[in-house]
Amino acid sequence: MTYEQLGTMVYRLHRCQCENEHCDICVAVDNGFNLLAARILDGATETPPKFTAKVGRYSHEEFLEEIARFKEAIGWAKCPKCDALLYGEDGEQTCSNCLHAERFFMRRVVKKFPWRRSRTT
Repeated sequence: MTYEQLGTMVYRLHRCQCENEHCDICVAVDNGFNLLAARILDGATETPPKFTAKVGRYSHEEFLEEIARFKEAIGWAKCPKCDALLYGEDGEQTCSNCLHAERFFMRRVVKKFPWRRSRTT
C-alpha cells in the first residue's frame, strides 16, 4: 500500500465523517501526515484487520520521523480549561471539546509530546 493510499483509507474510515476541526486524525491527514493519522486511528478505534495489517507494514522509525515533522509543521495550543489540543494559527479560537473561547498562541516545536504529562513524585 502506498503512502497516498493509506491517506485515502484514513479519509474513508474517519475523515469524511468527522467535523471536529481540532481532531488529531483530521489535522494529520488534511496536512499530508498519512502514517501518523493511520496510527492514531488504528489505536483509537476499531479498525478493519486489513487496515491494521497495512499500517503495520511501516516501520516505527518512519512513524517517529513523521511525528517530528508534524510537530514542526503544525501549530498547536492547549485549552486552559480542559487541556484539549487545538490546531491552527494564532488568534481567536473556540475549543471544540469544552467550547471555551480565547486568543490562543500556537507553538510549533516541542521537546516532548504535548499530550503526555510529566509525572511528579
